[in-house]
Amino acid sequence: MRYLQSLRMQRAKKLLRNQQATVAAVATQVGYQSDVAFAAAFKREVGTAPGAYRRSGHMMIPPVA
Repeated sequence: MRYLQSLRMQRAKKLLRNQQATVAAVATQVGYQSDVAFAAAFKREVGTAPGAYRRSGHMMIPPVA
């Protein structure tokens, strides 16, 4: 389960780099039915909320292929 969670959050980080994708859309794409549940899981895993992650300097890191 931990591995799956890690994979989902890695994908979510990549998707959040796209400014057109809403947090709700990213949540759906990584398998969450609720953006609130996704935001809580993201914050637990990454340490910051998805919106804050998007606005932070993490956006400048080039995505890993």
